[in-house]
Amino acid sequence: MLLLSDPKVAAVGVQENGEALVDLRSSGLRLDPRYADETGAFAFVRRGVQDRLHRAQAALPAGVYLLVVEGWRSLAAQHRLFDAYTATVRAASPDLDDGQVRSATSAYIAPPELAPHTTGGAVDVTLCDADGIELDMGTALNATPLESGNLCYTDAADLEPLARRNRGLLVFTLTRAGLVNYPTEWWHWSYGDRYWAISIGEPQAIRPGEPLAGRAVWREQRRDRRQDVRGEVRGRDRHLDAERGLVTEVAPLVVVVGQREPADAVHGDHVRGGVVGHVPDAASHRDRRLAERRGVRG
Repeated sequence: MLLLSDPKVAAVGVQENGEALVDLRSSGLRLDPRYADETGAFAFVRRGVQDRLHRAQAALPAGVYLLVVEGWRSLAAQHRLFDAYTATVRAASPDLDDGQVRSATSAYIAPPELAPHTTGGAVDVTLCDADGIELDMGTALNATPLESGNLCYTDAADLEPLARRNRGLLVFTLTRAGLVNYPTEWWHWSYGDRYWAISIGEPQAIRPGEPLAGRAVWREQRRDRRQDVRGEVRGRDRHLDAERGLVTEVAPLVVVVGQREPADAVHGDHVRGGVVGHVPDAASHRDRRLAERRGVRG
């Protein structure tokens, strides 16, 4: 079994294709909010991932739906998850050397420098019914190898028949749609990253080798916002500068800056988001500009 810690994965070259990030919350797919935060960054993936999820959804039987749990993840969050599980592995197996610990850790959390989630090229996904109730997959999504006795492995041998059938449906549908599974996590699927490339025999990945910064996700959020309000000038979202003929966006924005994250941005075992700041309220900004034009000072 090839793990992300294998040097063969790191050796795969990368040819960036410039594919945009998209927000799955406007895709028509079902999203689970368990890792949602103020930024909504968890819902972003590369467009190629979204397209393949749509293909998979269209191929599922009536009444069965994909349920997306997580897409993009910050590099800081990836580091914290990797470090935390490394400590868990060391405590459970103190006789392992550093290389063995790294390998065992990467069966559950990818080394940060190779993690597909940080590029927007990976998604954690399960199946649900029409009411949003998750189907039996044999383990909880994100169950660790240690706590599940390796039942989280996609091809685990000791699954109950129902869980095996449901996993088989997920695997068949997503694989046919063009996504690649990480075999120690039945829920983890990717497209365009190094693991995808080496799994299907591509000479190079088509994703950036470096993780996307939080600011890149923020730019995509702003781009989506502009598209949503194109052709409109709304009171709280924009104001018209009649003197210059310019439209200036002044809506409160959530800004993800760099890779720093506040301590209170922890959701369960995962860390989400970035440094959060808000643009001043639109109404107060507008009132101040009107006062300035009239020569009034506070």
